[in-house]
Amino acid sequence: HTYLRLEPRIFFFPMALFGDELHTRLLMYMSQGTSTSSSSTSKGISSDPATASKNGNANRNTGNNNGRPVKSTAAGNQKKRAPRTHLHAEMVRKRRDPAPSPKTAVQEALKALAESGDGGNSNNEAVEALLARSGEEVVPEEWQERYKNGGQLYWDHFYEERTINFFKDRHYLREEFAELMPEEVLQDPKSWVDHLNVTEEVAPPQNQEELISAMKDRVVVLEVGCAVGNGILPLLRFNSALFGIACDLSPVAVKFLKQKEEFRCGRCLAFPSDITKGDGEQPTPEHAAIETQVPKESVDFVTLLFVMSAIDPAVHRNVYARLRSCLKPGGVALFRDYGRGDLA
Repeated sequence: HTYLRLEPRIFFFPMALFGDELHTRLLMYMSQGTSTSSSSTSKGISSDPATASKNGNANRNTGNNNGRPVKSTAAGNQKKRAPRTHLHAEMVRKRRDPAPSPKTAVQEALKALAESGDGGNSNNEAVEALLARSGEEVVPEEWQERYKNGGQLYWDHFYEERTINFFKDRHYLREEFAELMPEEVLQDPKSWVDHLNVTEEVAPPQNQEELISAMKDRVVVLEVGCAVGNGILPLLRFNSALFGIACDLSPVAVKFLKQKEEFRCGRCLAFPSDITKGDGEQPTPEHAAIETQVPKESVDFVTLLFVMSAIDPAVHRNVYARLRSCLKPGGVALFRDYGRGDLA
């Protein structure tokens, strides 16, 4: 912090608010002691805000700071603008035409449900009234097409903004997906499990032969929509016999997963993939189709955590067929997702 005395008042400046240029000039002024406003002006500092602003802009425009170059912000360091969504468009519309939104719809529906008794048409009507809450209207067709065709753009921006700091590790999978857990974990599923201790980093398999060798004598889990590893890495911690294969639509998310130390334990492979499309249809050369990366009938379990609700129902059947080809005979698909009416 710096104290600057300009007659007849004393101002207190937190220097974090200023750049290096102004900071240096303030220190130069103070080193020569207090002086009149005319003297301050001669040193490049004026008690008149308009004059000070003008002088500051002049210095920035000329690129000089008492003969020294001024650093400029590189364009590459500027924050990326978020892609527009239908929610943003609706917010703009409401700002132009504001109207009060109903706040009692849920309470009224619950009251009607309680008064409707144990059955009958009135009960069904109360349930439908509860489900038809304000704000749950169908997304306009135009925006549906944008999300379907540009889903990667939105997810990439999401992870660029939040990196690995949004989702928490899914420790509840120990109880929800007991099929994947060893006996010692099932006996006390809430006990703490340490992160993987990677004493010697092992690179993930580089080809099909190395992958088959790494999966040998292990329970293989394919996690679709792995994000930054908040599902697959806890599973690997809980069960040392697991081998994990993880994929996600967003290459940014996969990049963050690969940067984690636990990923280099030698029991995990990750790659970007659009599971709604096959080989030759992937959105970028960086993406790879599931069938080109995962050997046929080589997986014991497939996990889908909040994935299918983000995919167009019109292609669900194709997605299931593609994942089914990866499962061993008797393999199991485990999923967790949103449901209409769950009030989540």
